[in-house]
Amino acid sequence: MFNETIQNNTLSKVIKEKWTVKETKAKANQVQIPLSIAKFDLTECNTCPHNSVRQSGLFDNGDVDAKCSNNTCFKAKNKAYMEVQLSEAQERFGTVLLLTETNKADRKTVSATVVGETQYNESCEACTDRVAIMDDSITGSAWSYRRKSVH
Repeated sequence: MFNETIQNNTLSKVIKEKWTVKETKAKANQVQIPLSIAKFDLTECNTCPHNSVRQSGLFDNGDVDAKCSNNTCFKAKNKAYMEVQLSEAQERFGTVLLLTETNKADRKTVSATVVGETQYNESCEACTDRVAIMDDSITGSAWSYRRKSVH
């Protein structure tokens, strides 16, 4: 279920533009976020009226993939979860860069495959410029920490 303002604005468009049920559902699906990509605990989402599973009987088409229609709430929960993950990663790795805030061109992956097992284990692992990169995007994995040397 979308908030009242969105529902009212959508209703006006449905009437004015003569959307079919299929078109209306397709447009709703475009703005909903699949709960399957959530990194945070979904316990609250199971009873939330913005969870599409609670509305699945409306269209009677068997679509039971849970989606969130409250993007603001979803993003806030995701952000709070990632802040905890970032804090834990900083304790574990020291310097942590967020993937969404770094430029790919500035990152150089250093691994045992790239520089050789001995070099990596003896030099890179002890390098003071080594950082972890955490994938903090909505679709990324919360545990995508990658230790890298930045040179």
